[in-house]
Amino acid sequence: MLHRKIFKTVLPLLAAGCFIPAISNAQLTVLPNGNVGIGNPAPVQKLDVVLNAADPAQEAGRFTNNSTTALPKYGIRNTVSNAGTSTRYGIYNDVQTLSTSGSTPYGIYNSVNPGTSASYGLYNITNAGGTGFKYGQLNYTFQNTASTTLTLGIYNYTTTTAGYIYGLYNYNYIGGTSANTQYGQYNYQYSSGIGTHYGIYNYVYTATATTAGTRYGVWTEVPNIGTGIRYGIYSRALGTPNYAGYFDGNVFINGNFTVISDDGLKTNLEPITGALEILEGLNPKKFDFRKDIKGMVFPEGRQLGIMASEVEKDLPELVKKITTPLNKDEVPVPVTPEVLENRRHNGDDSPPITQQGGDEYFTFNSVNYIGLIPVLVQAVKDLRQMVQSLQQQLQEQKAITSRLKPAVK
Repeated sequence: MLHRKIFKTVLPLLAAGCFIPAISNAQLTVLPNGNVGIGNPAPVQKLDVVLNAADPAQEAGRFTNNSTTALPKYGIRNTVSNAGTSTRYGIYNDVQTLSTSGSTPYGIYNSVNPGTSASYGLYNITNAGGTGFKYGQLNYTFQNTASTTLTLGIYNYTTTTAGYIYGLYNYNYIGGTSANTQYGQYNYQYSSGIGTHYGIYNYVYTATATTAGTRYGVWTEVPNIGTGIRYGIYSRALGTPNYAGYFDGNVFINGNFTVISDDGLKTNLEPITGALEILEGLNPKKFDFRKDIKGMVFPEGRQLGIMASEVEKDLPELVKKITTPLNKDEVPVPVTPEVLENRRHNGDDSPPITQQGGDEYFTFNSVNYIGLIPVLVQAVKDLRQMVQSLQQQLQEQKAITSRLKPAVK
């Protein structure tokens, strides 16, 4: 009844534009400057709501829109004017939990139960006007350096039984004649730690070993439209022993494979000598790869090759040490409690999926087979010179024999 009396007194005065003294009780406070506090006797905002531990309610506020009209519906709509130069926040959430709390905190939690039309858990439109940076979404996730728990800037869990599904879908439309660089996705990772770091890590998992369907860890396609140069994948790794590409498995190229060999990029040129002797020191073999080395995908079936130890004796520049991850054991893929709960809700009691894991490394020798081509070419030239020399000697022997025949008679 007290609340009703307060509103009967305050509302007419507010409608008339009158200033009123501070009105307060245990739950509601209205200050002369227009600030209203619910659960806060000293509100510092136009609406300042504080949920006390003793309150029986578990929500600081709830907005329900049950409209059935064809017009747009908003649970909450915020309009922030772009006047001025200071920072703007449509919604600013500060969620703090105790370090010993076992509950899951959410900055924003959206539950969307769609019908037949498009649905958005979060839909952002950012006007590109002005000169400052624009963010459709900016996530800053801070993790204590002493903590070993999982930290995720963005975590997408998408499930469906039919239709298309995208964990992350980026559509960038560049209109006009902008000459600026455009990125569908840009990852910048900086770390002073000593652990393993991934700019992008993709793990594509199937339910069973016999599950049908094609899978791609990464698929890139750049149409040949326009006049600029196209790169399906551009990879660069500076320093040694670094690798711009490492493929653990078979590699197929539907096109030409070329290696840099421009004259103007070479110096300290010198001929290859003793090519035949070098090749004589190599003993090509037929062999099978071992089956007891985990974490590597070797070619199957009978193989042909040469031994790196033999190549290294005369051509050490063609033998390199390769460092590779030794993924020796299966470790669980990080799965959040929400995902496990969703699985249980859908009747899926299967254990967490596993993958090959571990950060232990080992090294092995590799041979630059393409680098053997110049040796083979030089060996062929040396053989040709030997054949020509022998042919010349044979011609000389024939001439001597021809001159000696009359004398023998």
